[in-house]
Amino acid sequence: MTAEETARRLAGARSGYQLVSYREVALPLFKVDLELLVLEKKDLPPIQEYVLRAVGEGLSGTAEIAGLLGIEESIVRTTAATLLSSDNLVLAGGADGDRTHRLALTTKGRNTAVEAAHVQAVEVNLPVWIDGLTRKVLSVTARGRHWFPASQASGRGLVEIAASPRKRPRLEDIPLEAVNEVIRAESAGRRGRREVIGITGIGKARRYAREAVALAYQAAGEELLITLAVDGETSEEHDAAFSRATARSARKLTPEHWHGAREIVESAIPAEVLDSAAEAGDSERLEDERIELRREDERLRSAAETATKEELASLRQQLAQSQTRQRELESALENISVRQVAVYEHRKYLDLALNEAKKRVLIVSPWIRYEVVDDELITRFRKLLQRGVELWIAYGINKDGGHGRGKVKDEGDRDAERKLRRLGDDYPDLFHMTRLGDTHAKILVCDSRFSIATSYNWLSFKGDQQLEFRDERGYYVGLSEHVDELFESYRERFDSEGD
Repeated sequence: MTAEETARRLAGARSGYQLVSYREVALPLFKVDLELLVLEKKDLPPIQEYVLRAVGEGLSGTAEIAGLLGIEESIVRTTAATLLSSDNLVLAGGADGDRTHRLALTTKGRNTAVEAAHVQAVEVNLPVWIDGLTRKVLSVTARGRHWFPASQASGRGLVEIAASPRKRPRLEDIPLEAVNEVIRAESAGRRGRREVIGITGIGKARRYAREAVALAYQAAGEELLITLAVDGETSEEHDAAFSRATARSARKLTPEHWHGAREIVESAIPAEVLDSAAEAGDSERLEDERIELRREDERLRSAAETATKEELASLRQQLAQSQTRQRELESALENISVRQVAVYEHRKYLDLALNEAKKRVLIVSPWIRYEVVDDELITRFRKLLQRGVELWIAYGINKDGGHGRGKVKDEGDRDAERKLRRLGDDYPDLFHMTRLGDTHAKILVCDSRFSIATSYNWLSFKGDQQLEFRDERGYYVGLSEHVDELFESYRERFDSEGD
């Protein structure tokens, strides 16, 4: 599940609050090497173990074994049959012409009986994964988990959340029963089972991380509410731990001066246009229905591949109805000429512009980050230009172009800028790029079809070093005269800057 999908699904998770921002984050983990005293338990039912031991002691008939164990002979017969089929027992003839078959241990059976009788404690080294916020023991195998060294978080464009407390877990912080519970859960169904009877030492503790989404909600007159979505679901334990950590930290999660979505875009969209904007919920309901219909289309097309002739006619009718409804929804959305844009919809509109623009695309973004302007996005820009569509990019929060992210990241950002400028060498009449030096506004224009003014950073929504939130909702305007006017106001600046 992508961060956008998580944000969309959890947008209404906090009653009375609106989702204003989200960040892809790296939650802290510790991989701790423990020295454990472990019992290796064999997966042999007790009744089978006792029958094997009885035969090993010289008892060979089911009646006498049943008498020794104090159970019914029928149970011993059933157990003996199982042991015979597993080659732990064999039927042997009696001595001196006695034709009675008697039970005897095979070599395998002797080994099984010895192992069952001698379960000994052994010392092992085992890595244990511990959550850096909740301090819960999570795993001893990490099987199926997409966890990674914390040093990789930055390169993945994730904001790293520090462990709290920052120090590695101590021996007394790791409950024995918690380790056993995880071992039991992760070894269920295996032949051998481990039970930890003691933690005797602790070795290295390495910092790891896992991807999550931090969601920022706001209500009028209330402080920002932060929720952490782990594996696509909200986690009260992580929220509580994160809240305690931030309360002790000097770092702030919001800018010193908070600006609402409307205040942010007023310089780009006239007040009378903003006054006519539909609530975000109106368009979101239409968009949600359209997404569900697209999923239903996929289900219907998949079902059609194996359908009978009679079923196929019904599926085609359902598909036609779905597509008709989708066209109605698209028309309804187009008719909402001015509307709020939820924070998780921005990438969708950027994709729409790059995929469907016929004449021009304008992107105004203060920062260019290599985590976003990667080879994949450069390729998409190139395909846009190959279609004969003009691409205008304005960037720069200050004239000198300082990045201030550290040597490696600064060089990565500069390399992303160089890759963009090479497009100008290949498409000099179609690609335009300039540094404005005061690009606080964030703008997207697609033809005369629509514009979006927002606080969302189109070319740098990944790569922030610190966790900070602002109101990143925007406004969509589908009135061609206003779209053209906004585009022209920036095109003139391209001419005057001459960068």
